[in-house]
Parts: sequence; structure tokens; C-alpha cells
Amino acid sequence: MIDLNISYIEAKYVTEMTNILSGIDKIKSLNLFSFDTKNVTIMKNMLSEINNIIEINISLIEAKNLTDMANLFSVSDKKIN
Repeated sequence: MIDLNISYIEAKYVTEMTNILSGIDKIKSLNLFSFDTKNVTIMKNMLSEINNIIEINISLIEAKNLTDMANLFSVSDKKIN
């Protein structure tokens, strides 16, 4: 199991994040704090089927331009923090 920290990654030109982290079962903890998403319009299935995840930090993610977030948080069959 891994703790994944992708906070502060420069992604200011990215507009679509469909399936970007989908299905990565080894993630236990995911830190997206201040992940630059101001130009992202699609996050469809971005975090789907991450079945072993326990904790997600999405503090300060900007979502004002999002138009499609279908199944964004369909991450697992257990409760996450």
C-alpha cells in the first residue's frame, strides 16, 4: 500500500482528468491538496475503483469550471475519511 502525494503538481494546462487515478488499488492515502485544477472541465471517473483507499485530501481543489464529475468519488465499497 502506498501514500500518494500529488499536491502542487503543475497541471494548469490540463483540461480533462478522466480515469487519471482510476483502478490503482495500491493507494491507501491520496493527497490532492492545492492540486491545480482551475482549467479542468472533466473529472469523470477520476477516483473510481480505488478499492483500498482510506483517506483523500481534496482541500483547495478549484471546481468552478467542472462540467462533468460523473462517478468522481465511486472509490470503493468501504467508508473513507
